Amino acid sequence: MYTKFLSLSKQNELSIFYSIIQAKQTLDSLSTYLTIPKSTVKKHIQKLNLTLKDKFPKSTFIQSNKKGEYVIASEFTENKLLIFHQLKLDYLKVSPNFQLLVLLTTNFSQSYLEVTDKLFVTFSYLSRIVKGLNEELKKFELEIQLSKNTLTLSGNELSIRVFSFLFLNKNFQTLEWPFVHLTRDDLTPAISPYLLDKSLTESKSTTNSFYFWFAVSTLRIQNQLFINKQDNETTSILNLVERCYDIPSIFNFQPFGDFPEDVIKNEILFFSYFTNVLFPHIVVFEKKVALGEKFLQQRNPATTFSKQLMHSFKQTFGITPKNDVQALFIYFFTLTYLNFKLLGDNAQLFINLYFPRLNYSLPDNNQKSIEVQQFFNNFLVNYLQENQDEQKKSDSFKEIYYSLVYRLLFMSRKPQLFVYVQVTKDFTGSSYIRKQLADIFSDEVVIITKNIHQADLIISDTLETSRNGKRLFVLSSLKSYSQWMEISQVIQQLILQKLFIEEEQ
Repeated sequence: MYTKFLSLSKQNELSIFYSIIQAKQTLDSLSTYLTIPKSTVKKHIQKLNLTLKDKFPKSTFIQSNKKGEYVIASEFTENKLLIFHQLKLDYLKVSPNFQLLVLLTTNFSQSYLEVTDKLFVTFSYLSRIVKGLNEELKKFELEIQLSKNTLTLSGNELSIRVFSFLFLNKNFQTLEWPFVHLTRDDLTPAISPYLLDKSLTESKSTTNSFYFWFAVSTLRIQNQLFINKQDNETTSILNLVERCYDIPSIFNFQPFGDFPEDVIKNEILFFSYFTNVLFPHIVVFEKKVALGEKFLQQRNPATTFSKQLMHSFKQTFGITPKNDVQALFIYFFTLTYLNFKLLGDNAQLFINLYFPRLNYSLPDNNQKSIEVQQFFNNFLVNYLQENQDEQKKSDSFKEIYYSLVYRLLFMSRKPQLFVYVQVTKDFTGSSYIRKQLADIFSDEVVIITKNIHQADLIISDTLETSRNGKRLFVLSSLKSYSQWMEISQVIQQLILQKLFIEEEQ
């Protein structure tokens, strides 16, 4: 999608900027990442610094240290991400393609003449813009249509709303409000104070994102572009989500007109459901688990698929996740299944609206990821044979579930770090250390062993020699805060190593 908005040069500039924000980079690492010559990388960095010099004339934004690593100047550390998004938006707003899509996602329709005036383009050039954008939009089953000299964005109503929200929210964020005829002040009275509780208001960006979602929904409803009612099985899941999350009727105070009660009820169900999907971080863990437990009691295609997938997972991998983890992933499996049903196979394509693009793919050349793919493919073949009324699933459907199953696999396994304690200078020393470790770490993860050969870490107050590469920590004082900090850091490091080594094998 961004190829229609940004030149390759601008895309590379922003990718370089974002990479340096994430971690120190070298010309080699950036050249490899973008598959462009190092000389071109250097030119892009120079161009970025020149562009940012207009905003920050007193300092060079991207600097090189003595090791040849590129870093963001220290005075910009706190605001570097904000500056990145502002620069990205500045680049985007120059594009007539971007401007047109903003007009069509913040308005119900636009006259052909009005658009040419706003974009300063001819009718023939506007036609070329529409044609180019439609090539990208058809992936989302959307299309810019011209009827009676008016341009509108058409397609699946749910897809239009999700697309509009992601497109506007991810590009404008908290920087600007792109709706001309619908202000935040217009929306605020219609939003229940309960809905904007501290789970939203603690985060300025989340609150702003919610306003975008509400604005898009309001715009479509006011123009009587309603979401189609679903079958009873889908509606039952939507009802469960609404009741469990307990979103009040936000439409009580909004002058939507004399729309039928069943239409507004249907709109509330979908608004509530997609609030869960689009803002997963505001739905607390306990609510997700509670919904997963309710889904376990349901019998419909989405929950049946999820329950059979979990059953097959336990049989194939010989792992029984904890009850809350099982319920959590029944929740994830069910909502993912439903997303594909509601949005079609383009559900996964919405990640293309992010720049830089998100990456949810499995690790390459990883034995576990290969096992996960084989497992899910076999499960899906058997499931479709047993449920022949089900439609064949797309590659994008499979890829999402590969990632979910892969994450379930590693969330169901706990690393175990065996610690051997050998304290000879203090009569109660060994018991004290065991008690301290039990207070700091879970005894299911950090396990005290009597077998020194089994140990991953040896804690001793003598000059014990490290055995077979085992980590040795010599403790000189039981009461030293700094030494307990060191022990904690060593154990955390070893646990992380076990987690990532296991995942990479």
